[in-house]
Amino acid sequence: MYNNPVQKTILTLIGSEIKLINSSTKTLKGLTGLVLDESKNMFTIISRNKRILRVPKKTVRISYRKNNQLVTVNGSKLIGLPENRIKNYYGRS
Repeated sequence: MYNNPVQKTILTLIGSEIKLINSSTKTLKGLTGLVLDESKNMFTIISRNKRILRVPKKTVRISYRKNNQLVTVNGSKLIGLPENRIKNYYGRS
């Protein structure tokens, strides 16, 4: 079970607008886009200029808004499938 309130907000980011605050790839730093899909190790985002990009979770720090609050998290904390984060939070049926 997730005890940290930030962890509760990261069950899934699909459909969320994120900003890449830091990245090991300098061209991605500062990029803002909408998360279209999320795999175990990658985000697929569409940028404001309509480019579709695959961004490795391991190398970025992201920020996004949740309930009118700015949340910042290291992408390495998000490695894994979003459905597994949901199952782990709510329990398996």
